[in-house]
Amino acid sequence: MLSRGLSDEINDILGKELRGKLNEALILILLIKNYKASQESKQGGFKGFRGRRDRPVVSEGLTTRDIADALDLPQSTVATAVKRISGRGWVTHSKGMPVKTTEEGRDVAREKLKHHRLLEVMLAESIGMTPDEAHNESVKLMLLASCELIQMIEERYDNPTVCPCGEEIPETDRCSIKISQ
Repeated sequence: MLSRGLSDEINDILGKELRGKLNEALILILLIKNYKASQESKQGGFKGFRGRRDRPVVSEGLTTRDIADALDLPQSTVATAVKRISGRGWVTHSKGMPVKTTEEGRDVAREKLKHHRLLEVMLAESIGMTPDEAHNESVKLMLLASCELIQMIEERYDNPTVCPCGEEIPETDRCSIKISQ
């Protein structure tokens, strides 16, 4: 295991531009996990999600402070990323209000989450990484994986429905490019 933090390692590997895109993806993923939990909570079936089981969900949005704390990022970094993804129509946010995903934002987040979790499957199955190791490495790779690679992984591992951590792999239509045989 490396002694340096994952954030430092990602910064070294990806550089500033890709780090910004990764922050955006991680924020979207956190927001859809919270959104799903809030929907389940309204229906009385919320079981929590990895890393936040002890926190009750009271709304579908999160403040920039909640996001910064959950992702261990500076609040200014979160605010910048939220402004960018808001400009793309993926979230709604105004000062003092929680950040909420739009339907398009939830679609984008599900695609990123699918990439992340399918990469976890590949890393755990093909080279025997532990679920935690596969998770950490897939975070670094999820933005770089093409739709073609994701589809290959899906086909190779018979369309898995859960990642090595036991989390559901979402179905999406956004990344549905077919590979020519």
